Amino acid sequence: MNDLAYYNGLIFQGFISGVPSAVLSGGRYDRLMAKLGRCCEAIGIAVYLDELARCDVDESAYDVDVLLLYGSDADVTKLAGAVKMLTANGQRVRVQADENGTLRAKQRLYLGEGGLEILG
Repeated sequence: MNDLAYYNGLIFQGFISGVPSAVLSGGRYDRLMAKLGRCCEAIGIAVYLDELARCDVDESAYDVDVLLLYGSDADVTKLAGAVKMLTANGQRVRVQADENGTLRAKQRLYLGEGGLEILG
């Protein structure tokens, strides 16, 4: 929650090369403690273990980050939007109608009527 009403003073985030988003964040939140009736200073930190797990992956083991599969009735606009969202987060994406089994992908997604579905 990077809200200045919540934090005061120092606000920070930590990054690791190769991981497209912050692996930790935090800051001073004395104002929150005052709202809770405490007169003390406070610093908090959150470590995002799911993001840290991403930095342990041998990139050479995969051809792409995401294999995005779609059906014959797929909405091309939604497909393009999904690709834009994934690539904006630093993902390497391959889009194809069916899985041929030769591509090595970290994650497999399917775009259907209900949106993106995680296949594995």
